[in-house]
Amino acid sequence: MYLGINKYGDKAFCHYIPIKETLRSLFQNECVVQQYQNPIKCEDSVLKDIVDGSVCHTNNFTKDNSNCLKIILFQDAFEIVNPLGSAKKKHKLLGVYFTLANFYPHNRSSVAQTQLVLLGKEADCRHFGDDKVFGRLISDLKDLEANGIQVANDIGVKGLVVCIAGDILGSHYIGGFVESFCAEYMCRYCLATRCEVSAKPFTGQSLERNRENYSAAGHGQ
Repeated sequence: MYLGINKYGDKAFCHYIPIKETLRSLFQNECVVQQYQNPIKCEDSVLKDIVDGSVCHTNNFTKDNSNCLKIILFQDAFEIVNPLGSAKKKHKLLGVYFTLANFYPHNRSSVAQTQLVLLGKEADCRHFGDDKVFGRLISDLKDLEANGIQVANDIGVKGLVVCIAGDILGSHYIGGFVESFCAEYMCRYCLATRCEVSAKPFTGQSLERNRENYSAAGHGQ
């Protein structure tokens, strides 16, 4: 996908592998179809998987579409040259991948089951913005949730993202938090300051983040 002219005056691109086409290809595999049609039964009193939690159980979409595809996105930035050399960050790439929570856990944990979705230079992602880089993926995810796709044997299924996995910096980037280990508010779960954590690291008395105070922080309040 053409992004535009970057800060160096060069044409910039990122590569998107259509997620709906990848899902259709996955369902050409009989093993995928079997796992989808025969999910592991959950027990109300035991938490064994991400789909056993209250968030999935109380979500209106998953309640209305019990057979939906549950997508787990993973994103991470990585260096392809010496991270200590003169080219540090110049060629750093951002990769986005996905797997399905519909896979059995022992299969889902395999790297071979992880599918590439998006690949581009991290510097270009920051220069052109998230809307430009992730727009096509987000559009496809919305369409997948609203209209679904036809897979093997003309099975019509819808899907949604159940979680986004990543390291600390990657998760802060996706969530819109400060990407620095030296920031005053360095936790995305609570409003503890660096000084408070240093003085009392295990108190757990800080105010938890919620939609309201997150939005207030975004508006500089």
